[in-house]
Amino acid sequence: MKIHFSLDTKDIEIPRGSTLHVMGNYNGFQVSDENMMIPSENGSSYSTTLTLKQGFYNYKYAVVHPDGRIDYGFVAGNNWQTENEYTVLAYFREIGGRYDRLIGKGSANSRNITN
Repeated sequence: MKIHFSLDTKDIEIPRGSTLHVMGNYNGFQVSDENMMIPSENGSSYSTTLTLKQGFYNYKYAVVHPDGRIDYGFVAGNNWQTENEYTVLAYFREIGGRYDRLIGKGSANSRNITN
C-alpha cells in the first residue's frame, strides 16, 4: 500500500544542507534515500511516499545534518523524561451474550515499555 507522509514545516527551519527523513520500525529506524522527504516548491512542507504493508507502524521525523549526525528531536522535540502510566482492560462478550465481561487487566509504565 502506498502511504503518503507530509510534514508542515512553516514553523520549522530545516538547516541548510540537512535532509529530513521519515523512519520507523518498518525499516529499523534507518536513514536511506527511500525515506528522505522532498521539500515543496515554496518550502512550507516536506513529503514522501513509501510502500508499506498494511498494519500499525511507529515512525518519527529526523533531520540528518551534513556531518552525518542524526537529530531525532529536531522536529518534535525530545521528551525522553516524560513518564506515562497505561492501563489496558480486556473484555469478552459470549456469543448471544448481553454484556461484556472483564477478563483481564494490565498496567504498564512508559519507563519499562519497549517496542
